Amino acid sequence: TGMILSGPAVRVRETLEVLIEAASTRGGRSFPLPEEHDELYLAEADTIWDLCYSAFMEYDDVWLCGHNPGISEAVSLLAGIHIGSVPTLAVARIAFEEVLPPTAVGELVFYDTPRNHR
Repeated sequence: TGMILSGPAVRVRETLEVLIEAASTRGGRSFPLPEEHDELYLAEADTIWDLCYSAFMEYDDVWLCGHNPGISEAVSLLAGIHIGSVPTLAVARIAFEEVLPPTAVGELVFYDTPRNHR
């Protein structure tokens, strides 16, 4: 099973509703209810990493829906590459062989933005 970490903003909850519905419909699997964390609102990359790392200790599959600029910094930190500003509704998937702080770097295996679908 997995876990979904969510920031507290209404827009984040609305985004997650759309993503979960689409993933459930296309992938035929169910997802847990998002776990809201106030500290994700405008969080820095290190705070985001701390929450993700804690989740990785229990779950193999962790989703994160948050806010900029921290989410962009976190994607760059976790994937070990600079991707610039992550736009609204962008999706990034980062896979990890092992998760050992503070140097764990995953592989960016998927990145998509709404611009690609216009």
